[in-house]
Amino acid sequence: MAPGKLVDPDLVGLVFRCFAQNNRSYSAVGRLVGKSYKGVQNIIVNYDESTKKRKVAKPKGRPRATTTEQDVDLLRFVQANRDLSGTKITVEVGLGHKTLLNRLRDFKARRSKAVLDELTQEHEDTRVFWCLIQRELLLENPTMFHEVIFSDEVRFNLHGGKIECWYLKGENRHDKDLQVPVATLIKGGIMLWGAITATGPVALIRVDGRINSDVYEDTLFERLPRFLDKHGRDLTFQQDKCPIHTSRKMGQFFWREGIEND
Repeated sequence: MAPGKLVDPDLVGLVFRCFAQNNRSYSAVGRLVGKSYKGVQNIIVNYDESTKKRKVAKPKGRPRATTTEQDVDLLRFVQANRDLSGTKITVEVGLGHKTLLNRLRDFKARRSKAVLDELTQEHEDTRVFWCLIQRELLLENPTMFHEVIFSDEVRFNLHGGKIECWYLKGENRHDKDLQVPVATLIKGGIMLWGAITATGPVALIRVDGRINSDVYEDTLFERLPRFLDKHGRDLTFQQDKCPIHTSRKMGQFFWREGIEND
């Protein structure tokens, strides 16, 4: 219904009476009452003949599927579970997919690639400094790493490392509070453990599931003692300071097997 100034009820009654006589056209009625074609059409279409008042417009489309309280709860849920896809959110909150998209549009939410534990400048400077020191040591003693076994594990995720999250208008995904811990988003992939020396590889093993102290001990026990027996026990096993590597269980394993580790 077109918005506009309300029409005098007497004029509304006159227009309807003239229109009813001999089924006159809008133009003919307009000439009788001194109104334009559009003015007469507005009265006939938008006013009620009996009450002489403007008709109440019926809301278009379906009734709103959520209340204000439900919208607030949905917004909090999205903020607490930013990494969930739209399909998974609909399952969790029990809404239709189209309804959810409409609410997210109301929230001005967008789905963007997440920032995963972003390194600070201090982290980068520390790594560069360590590399410079190692380069100087290698120039002085090119064989310094010939008696070291380097090892580590890595996970290759099926999503290719691209994790998308929901962000509201005005939020910056680079903010520290909005960065996503990588460990909480392991959704499928393959875990590998490997070790290498200056003379060649030691082993490359697929690890099923998540790696913990028990799995790590079994992985090393399959390859490491056998390799040391063949190439000499004077080699030093190098690993990072991951809690799994430095646990009491692993300390007992290295002591029991007589393996020097760093």
